[in-house]
Amino acid sequence: MPQPHPHVLIVEDEKPVRNMLRRFLTLNEYEVHAAADFTEALATLLDHSHFDVILLDFNFPGGSGLDLLPFIQKHSPNTPVIMVSAEHDPALIQSTLDHGASEFIQKPFNLDQLLHCMEHHLHQAS
Repeated sequence: MPQPHPHVLIVEDEKPVRNMLRRFLTLNEYEVHAAADFTEALATLLDHSHFDVILLDFNFPGGSGLDLLPFIQKHSPNTPVIMVSAEHDPALIQSTLDHGASEFIQKPFNLDQLLHCMEHHLHQAS
């Protein structure tokens, strides 16, 4: 029986980035869900029982990745969260890792490197 497509949630407020990630990951056989703000991200997390990986921007309307991480850790503690942000503050980056993010990737990023990172975390989680 074939493996189902991994489910990914993208939380990204920039529509061109969100759409580019959605297209790229769909072409790479991921089942993609996306949210543009805190409220939509929370609703998507509540509506779906499981994500295999979450790509989480740091800044978005209604909250931040740091605000969403505790909810993710409580309701889906084994789901790898990859923070994807233009933030360059080392203290902020460390804070996201301390609060449960699996990895921090700075924008702009290389899509192939992002995919490799996701697959690495998916493999570790299985």
